Amino acid sequence: MTDHKEEPSDLRSLAEATLDAKSSDALEVSTMSAEEIRQVIHELRVHQIELEMQNEELRTAQVALEDSRSRYQDLYDYAPVGYVTLNDQGLLLEANLTTVRILGVERQRLTKMFFSQFVCPEFADAHYLHLRQVFETLSTQTCEIKLTRKDGTLFFAQLESVAVQDESGQFNRCRTMLSDITDRRKAEAALKISEEKYRTVVEESFDGVFVQNGTAITFANARLHEMLGYDRGELEGMDHWLVYHPDYHDITRSRAQSRLRGEAVPRRYEVNLIREDGASFPGEINAKVIRFDDEPGIQVWIRDLTEQKFLEKRLVEARKMEAIGTLAGGIAHDFNNLLHIISGHAELLDMELAERNLNFGELKAIRQAAHRGADLVKQILTFSRKIEAKFESINLNEEVRSTIGFLYCTIPKMIDIDTRLDEGLSRARADSNQIEQMLINLAVNAKDAMPDGGKLTIETRNVHVKDQYCRGCGGQFTGRYVLLQVSDTGHGMSDDVMQHIFEPFFTTKGLAEGTGLGLATVFGIVKMHGGHIACESRVGKGTTFNIYFPVTEAARRVPDLDSEAVPVAGGTETILVVDDEPMIRELAKRILEKSGYSVLTAAGGKEGIEVYLEHKSAVSLVILDLIMPEMGGKQCLEELLKIDPQVKALIAGGFAAKGDTKTFLDTAAKGILPKPFNMRELLRSVHHALDGS
Repeated sequence: MTDHKEEPSDLRSLAEATLDAKSSDALEVSTMSAEEIRQVIHELRVHQIELEMQNEELRTAQVALEDSRSRYQDLYDYAPVGYVTLNDQGLLLEANLTTVRILGVERQRLTKMFFSQFVCPEFADAHYLHLRQVFETLSTQTCEIKLTRKDGTLFFAQLESVAVQDESGQFNRCRTMLSDITDRRKAEAALKISEEKYRTVVEESFDGVFVQNGTAITFANARLHEMLGYDRGELEGMDHWLVYHPDYHDITRSRAQSRLRGEAVPRRYEVNLIREDGASFPGEINAKVIRFDDEPGIQVWIRDLTEQKFLEKRLVEARKMEAIGTLAGGIAHDFNNLLHIISGHAELLDMELAERNLNFGELKAIRQAAHRGADLVKQILTFSRKIEAKFESINLNEEVRSTIGFLYCTIPKMIDIDTRLDEGLSRARADSNQIEQMLINLAVNAKDAMPDGGKLTIETRNVHVKDQYCRGCGGQFTGRYVLLQVSDTGHGMSDDVMQHIFEPFFTTKGLAEGTGLGLATVFGIVKMHGGHIACESRVGKGTTFNIYFPVTEAARRVPDLDSEAVPVAGGTETILVVDDEPMIRELAKRILEKSGYSVLTAAGGKEGIEVYLEHKSAVSLVILDLIMPEMGGKQCLEELLKIDPQVKALIAGGFAAKGDTKTFLDTAAKGILPKPFNMRELLRSVHHALDGS
């Protein structure tokens, strides 16, 4: 048997206490062996360590809980939005610091107030309905209302509320997230205004606008529908290729793809577009990439260039006319001098042969050709507006009646001339001679269009134009006008021909049948009068010219009593002829000397002044060519007036002067003699200048 060693009394006592603590049913320590006691002590120590570890874990958990509670409170209090809890009566139970800052009320006081105290009266019903829906549906509800801060300032707020349970499990509380959306509402209002302005700009634009997503048109404004001939809404959903002429599909596709890839391509370029009826027209497109309905798309602005192209063409034509007019003005002087020499010498030769009872028909043909050449130059100058018009208040009916007699003699009898003249016609400010020239040109044009006969109708009437487009003048015009309408029943013109009828030297006639200046001259006369001309014609249906002259309230003109029948007497005075063309000087000298005058000549302005100074007391009249090298007629006359303010001068020129030159000559000279002139015209002008009549 093994002997058991006695355990110390204190160890036994500890064991007893431990056993008593562990179990009330434990055996008496006295009955335990020493080994059993040591086992109990070991268990005690293990249990003690476990307790200490549990206590440490508890302390750690408590610290973590406190830290979590602190973090939660910070997140709750300093959240970017307000958080409040209400009961089912709307009483504030709790609120975070953000709510305190938003409403401007201390937390202790805030949690004793009803939320409705902050709601603006006009939103009270909306707030009540919001709470009712929260508790009835037990789902999250959102509304926007206007609230009042403690300081009285107003702001828009968004409430997002949900019902929550209390300790007893009843849904009688409401937790609400409160956001100040004033800045957002302002931004939304500004965006709405901006969008409205943009929409207004797009919808009211004179250009067509569409947005394409892929190949489909997702938006198109009213102007584009009108431009392309579609009803509103028809373009939306349509393939955008139907807008472009097939010849331009490749370039538009290539540039659209490059644009979507972010590559640099021209935004503006010209294309041809297609209307709903299949007609094409020139246009300019301006495209850029945008986001439309949150998807990438291309916005395209389309400008109809039809009118611009037409005006550009008219501008080219106007410049062409101006260039021809400048050329005409440059050659008129020399050309008129040549015609003057031809017709003058033919007239002198005819007179000398007549004195010997001889007659040569060829001389008459020469004179007629010279006059025809002079008329041709006059038409060029009229078309180019190089001739100064003599505007007077006239009745177009009188001009028509005076021209009809001439037309009856020149228009073939198989053409019936019908006049329809308004007897109450208003007066127009016009040049009588140019109106006659215009009527003759239109009548001749009509005659050529009716080789087998027909009807020429000339009509006048008063019209009040409200808003009319004039293709001939390329613009709109309004107001009171006198309408002169010239119509024929001839073969008419195609659209291609009509585009060129007013161009100088354009003609559909043979080489020897027309000059191409008839209608160009008409156009020049109309524009000189500040009027408008429009032409309507269809092949096989005839042509109508509508010419509008502005109405004038000026008094009627005083008729010219001068007559070709009055004989022109000669004289014995000394006349100085100043002209740079030797043959003209000699011609004028022979004509004047035949009528009894003494004649001095000078080859230019400077020489003319020298001759005048030498023979000042003898010279009764100076005939000055208007255009001469070194010193022209105007400058020469100015110098002569310095020498003798009473000097009498007669100005001869290929066309009338304009502007300041004309004003000066009208007051300083005794008359203006246009070239080419015949013997009678020269003698009559000299007679009037010398007599002061």
